Amino acid sequence: MHGKRRSILQEKTKFASHKVTADNLKPGTSYRYRAGNGDADGWGAIGSFTTDHADNRDFHFIVGSDSQASSKSTFELWQDTFRRAIDHIGDPKFFILTGDLVDNGDLESQWQWFLGLPQQELARVPLVPVLGGHEVKDYDGDETTENNNFYNHFNLPKDVVKGTHDGSVYAFEYGDALFMQFNSQFEGGLNKKGELEWVDPEFNAQLDWMRNQVAKTDKKWKFVSLHKGPYSAGDNAGQWEDGRIQFYKKYLVPVFDELGIDIVFEAHDHMYMRSYQMLNDKPIKNVVKDKEGNVVDPKGSVYLMTNSVGGKFYEKHRGYDDYFAVIDAQPFKKMFTDVSISNDVLKFTSYTAAKNEGIKKYDEYSIKRTDGKPGKVEQANLKFESRDAILSWSRPAVAAEPVRGFRIYEQDDKVGKNWSLYVPALPSQAEYSYVLKNIDSKQSYRFVIKAVGARNNSDPVQVTHGKQ
Repeated sequence: MHGKRRSILQEKTKFASHKVTADNLKPGTSYRYRAGNGDADGWGAIGSFTTDHADNRDFHFIVGSDSQASSKSTFELWQDTFRRAIDHIGDPKFFILTGDLVDNGDLESQWQWFLGLPQQELARVPLVPVLGGHEVKDYDGDETTENNNFYNHFNLPKDVVKGTHDGSVYAFEYGDALFMQFNSQFEGGLNKKGELEWVDPEFNAQLDWMRNQVAKTDKKWKFVSLHKGPYSAGDNAGQWEDGRIQFYKKYLVPVFDELGIDIVFEAHDHMYMRSYQMLNDKPIKNVVKDKEGNVVDPKGSVYLMTNSVGGKFYEKHRGYDDYFAVIDAQPFKKMFTDVSISNDVLKFTSYTAAKNEGIKKYDEYSIKRTDGKPGKVEQANLKFESRDAILSWSRPAVAAEPVRGFRIYEQDDKVGKNWSLYVPALPSQAEYSYVLKNIDSKQSYRFVIKAVGARNNSDPVQVTHGKQ
């Protein structure tokens, strides 16, 4: 990797990036590790981690954002937040940091502060980094050096979605949850009539990828983390980025609705914002709560901006509509959010963590889901006519859970990378079919069809063609 330092000559210094993957690990097992060069005194501190259990257990994780800084003293605030979040929660499984990790991604000194100061914390809690704008661009007036430093500093998948920054798009499952990280550097624009004028192909490709991830998962809870989100009323949104906001509301929010995303973790505007349950760009205010205060089986998604883990804060942009927000405020204190999944309850509690002050609860929200899985599709069939593949299936006869649609994917990605299909269900229709054009019948295929309930996929039904 290359790190640029500010100087008259703009000299560059070479750094080595080492990456290791530990495989064949056992579920629910604690491991200890350390890194070194083999010399007696060349070893780092001992770190530890525990792998996910084979069955779904209760767990906590941390969410924060915008550690962005340009000095060691400001990055010390990020380390302080990280340490106090761990101490308060006790055993968080990972920390999702939703972008703008550094202020200037082509300066290695900032990466060294970002990763070096919280060495003890990073040795105990895995980091889930999300790409923001400052990793690949800087906005301080000096020339941006093209770099790949986000990928260089983390061990992340490289070629998940063509054209996106290396390592910026990836997903993982933990417990009964799916986590998807989205690269919001790609977008589109609307004309004055609100019609689509242009769109980055990488944006659409990521929508296909998310649909494919959700089609394949059997997990109950679904999260998306991205830096620039569709719901904000801060200075960035109100002053410079309304076009992107309007585009996201028209072309990103409906996909989150379709996928049944529970929480979208946002950032970028350095504020604390919790939305209502949002569906079709409309707030749902008449939710049902149980006696413990949990919102029961709500529709739509919650959008959560967790303020900054560091020292940079923005405020609401005067006059910009925040119709979507239950809370939209700036306490001028660095913050983190504790998220827990326990049985049927998803809960998050946000805390202020100002230096030299105690941890203070700022906001909390919880969802209880009683949705079950719908029954499996019936009479699934695959046949070929010339170069057309015809898929057909029937709605499940047993209505264990209302069916709102069907998800289909090809298990080996032979139709296309990240190809999947969502077919809405119609109240009076029991039989369904779909025709795939220009499919090579000489190849073997394994299509999977799932019914989709209010939030969950059914068990899979596979139909095949050719030798398996």
